[in-house]
Parts: sequence; structure tokens; C-alpha cells
Amino acid sequence: MDNSAVNQPTHERISQIEMEKRLKEAGKQEQFYSIALFDILGFSNYVTTHGNQTILELYNKLLDIVYTPDISKAVPIRMSDDWKEGRYIANANGHVNVCHFSDTFIIYVHYLCRREAYWLATPKYEPYPLLLGEKDTPYCPIFYQEHQIYLSFLQTCMDFFCQSIIAGIPLRGCVSSGFALMDSNKSIYFGTPLVEAARGEPARKAIGISFGKSFNNHHPVYNDYFIPFWDFIKTDDPKSKFISPMVLDWPRYWRISPDFKDFSFADCIKKMNTNPELFTPL
Repeated sequence: MDNSAVNQPTHERISQIEMEKRLKEAGKQEQFYSIALFDILGFSNYVTTHGNQTILELYNKLLDIVYTPDISKAVPIRMSDDWKEGRYIANANGHVNVCHFSDTFIIYVHYLCRREAYWLATPKYEPYPLLLGEKDTPYCPIFYQEHQIYLSFLQTCMDFFCQSIIAGIPLRGCVSSGFALMDSNKSIYFGTPLVEAARGEPARKAIGISFGKSFNNHHPVYNDYFIPFWDFIKTDDPKSKFISPMVLDWPRYWRISPDFKDFSFADCIKKMNTNPELFTPL
């Protein structure tokens, strides 16, 4: 594989037609992706109880979240080599995609192209950034060069997850990064991050979003997005080796996002909690 294309992101202004052409071509080759796989817990019983319309509404909501970027959402981009100094930019997400079948949703993004950003004046300071920390672990440089795409991708995942809580749909997910082939035009999807996410997702005890073990190789640098939480891991499940003890901090996202200020976090969770085995205390 020629990695030159991976290491040269497209930043210049190009037409929408040209962008779609480049994205289509990129999907035909193996690229570095971040992938989130979600499953609906108790799907058969859920459909029987709530009907197909509720699931269809979540499908449409996901498509709206992914394909209608919110320019008000901001993420930090590094301004110093040690990642401590940054500036916020809005609409920095890459071209996020989604595919779904029955009870499974897959949200994914590669790092070749990103949308034009809107620079904001707000500074960002991270006193304890996470840098490369594990010896002899593989990583892809573009993940750091275009890290704002990853952060926006995580926002999309959290947005989708929070919307599912409001809809009363219990989701469990796992986020992984690595090389994969994701050709939406031919519906061809395979690669190590997909395997990791598919195996890691059922290794958690409750709803929420885990990080796959690839998190240990591709460290996020701004830690507003994740927290350590060991108790969710099924210690007696061999699939637990595929996930990291870090989880995506969607409760924090809920608290700070204006989109969810009119919804009671506790009431939504309580309404969903018809099966205590699927939930852990918040």
C-alpha cells in the first residue's frame, strides 16, 4: 500500500463534486480510520415492545447528526508541540460516515479530508496532555496531525449516544482506530478496528461507550473526552482483552451541551432502567 496519500491531508478549497470524488476513491483503498460500533441491547424485545417506528426515528436522527454538521460545536487544535497550548475551532470534523443494519450502527471517519474550520478566539490549555506513552506500539502520524477530526468524531458518537438515551434506546458501543477498508459504495467493510470494536463492545456490563485496546496505541491528547472506569469490564469474559479501561465521557458531554439542557439526565436513565443488569450506577 502507498502510504503517501495517508500522510498528505487535503486542506485546499475544492468543489463539492471533487470532494465527493476523492472520498469515493479513498473508500476503495485501505486507510487509517476511527470506528465506533454500537449495538442495541435486548433488540428483539425492544422492537416487540416499542415497534419499528422508534428504531426508524433513531436511524434518521443518526443520519441527521452525521450528515448535517453543527458549526457551533468546537474542538481544540494544538498550537504547541507539547499539546498544552491550543485554540478552539468549529466545524473541524472530517467526513464522518455511517452504516447500519438491524440493531448495529457503525460511525466511522478517515483522516484524508476535513471540512473547512472556523477559528474561534477561545484558548485551550491542557496541563496534563497524554502523549505517546507505550514503547514499541504502532501508530499513524496523521492521527496526531489531524487530531481535531478524531475529537469531532467522538463528539458525533456522544451526540448519537445521548440522543439514544432520550429516545429510550439502550446502546452499548466501542471505539477503535486502525487501518481498514470501508467502501460504502460496495458495502465492503473490514479491518482490525472493526474486529476490535465488535469483540470489545459486548465485553462491557452496561450501556456506554468503551475504547478498544487500540486506545493504548493511539492516545487521545485532550482528556475532556474520556475517563478511566474499570468497573464496567466483564472480568470473566475473554473478550475483555479487546477493550481499554478508558470510556468515552458522554455524561460530561450531556452536562455541557445546550442540546440536552431541557432533558433530565436522571429521569431519562430511570425511564430506561427496566433491566437492572444493563445499567450501572452513575
